[in-house]
Amino acid sequence: MSVKVTIKWGKEKIPDFEIDTSASVETLRGQIFSVTGVPPEAQKIFLKKGKVLKDTDVISTFPLKEGATVSMMGSATVTPQAPVEKVVFVEDLPPDVAARALAKFTAGLENLGNTCYLNSCLQCLRNLPELREAFANHTPAPGGGAMGDADAAVAARMKDLFVEMSAGGDSVTPYQFVAMFRQAFPQYAEQRQGHYMQQDASECWNTLSQVMKSSLRTPSGSNNYDELFQGEMSHTLTCVENPDDTSTTTEPFWQMPCFVDKEVTFVNQGIMRGLEGNIEKHSEALGMQANYTKVSRVSKLPKYLIVNFNRFDRKTTSDGVIGLKVLKPISFPAILDVHQLCDENLTKEILEMRAKLNLIREKESAAKAKAGFALELRDVDRKKLEEDAAAKAEAAAMDVEAPDEESAAEAEMDLEMPENAQVGYYDLKAVVTHKGRALSSGHYMGFCKDEKEGTSKWVKYDDDEVYEVDKEAIMKLNGGGDWDMAYICVYKVHHDLP
Repeated sequence: MSVKVTIKWGKEKIPDFEIDTSASVETLRGQIFSVTGVPPEAQKIFLKKGKVLKDTDVISTFPLKEGATVSMMGSATVTPQAPVEKVVFVEDLPPDVAARALAKFTAGLENLGNTCYLNSCLQCLRNLPELREAFANHTPAPGGGAMGDADAAVAARMKDLFVEMSAGGDSVTPYQFVAMFRQAFPQYAEQRQGHYMQQDASECWNTLSQVMKSSLRTPSGSNNYDELFQGEMSHTLTCVENPDDTSTTTEPFWQMPCFVDKEVTFVNQGIMRGLEGNIEKHSEALGMQANYTKVSRVSKLPKYLIVNFNRFDRKTTSDGVIGLKVLKPISFPAILDVHQLCDENLTKEILEMRAKLNLIREKESAAKAKAGFALELRDVDRKKLEEDAAAKAEAAAMDVEAPDEESAAEAEMDLEMPENAQVGYYDLKAVVTHKGRALSSGHYMGFCKDEKEGTSKWVKYDDDEVYEVDKEAIMKLNGGGDWDMAYICVYKVHHDLP
């Protein structure tokens, strides 16, 4: 049985001192020594008034009550010290444990035969916190998923792989995942002259997306991938020969293609290229084939926006279909403004939110400036301002008029902003790059923003080699030559003004 008492030692009091009544007197003296520094042989302890505790006494025979005061006499000869933790040096640890202890970022992934396309996608996906959490909460099917359910099997291995990567260290060898991935999706197991062929990272991303859609189910019956990456697009078709023949449909989307041609220099231009065009289809009103203009706009923005650069132009040769790369530089920003890509209703909502945020900022700035100015006022100046304010208040009470524009603005500024307001801005979070001239060759890498290091530090994942790079290095991935250039950009919604 344990009792909490207060040890009274001269003018000092030690509250909540726990005494185990079944322990020996020697043990009790040692505990008191640890907090007072009074050696056991110099201690005089009074568990009962007027009676000094002897080494032969039994503590449980004393009538100790919770909250009682126990007196102790004696002089400390040493200063009590906190327990000293054993120091373990990294060089004394086993190599694998030392590597994990020193790891600053996610572990790299070894290349198992032209798997850089897969490694780069996995690194970018694992660095998104919402997906990490989804996999952490994912319960694989018994046995990790039978091969009759390829998606479940791959998702189970993907969860295990993310745990290994998150543990840090030099690198992870993803034998089990790659074997399961190639078994489940044989197109990624193609070989030429005994070597695995290079694959397209964009197609790999889509395959992994399908795995997550079918396996990462939510309690509401949806899936985590759709909740993070799915938006909605409205398409308006207008007949050129009969403008009254118009229709609008809505469908989901998971990526925004950025088309690359000689006129495109910025990512928004490339995206807009895919949102407007012409098609030919049968017109019910005219009873014949007719030309239509097609205008697409975003009606609902996703939490994460995937921008895919269409840099490869497929060409049929004697060796089969090859993808020839367009090297033209296409600039992409760290903060992407998408309001011009949205439909009329969403654009209006975005611009209203921006205006409201600007008003709030102006109000806060004015309040700060006013507060700073008031601190510098002399008493006479402050008195005059107070008199002027009182006079204005009295005049206002005598003359009730409709509020002017300034009053309306003030009322608008007082409105609370909705949580997670949509303002049409996205932050760049990850980039998959490609280096080379053809789709069937070259090298892929992943670049991910390191949230722990603030907003400027990025991490470069070159298979099993991991480096820290700065923001300027990311902005140079826009293309223009035989070096790494952005192929897939991952943006996350930003709920504030830049």
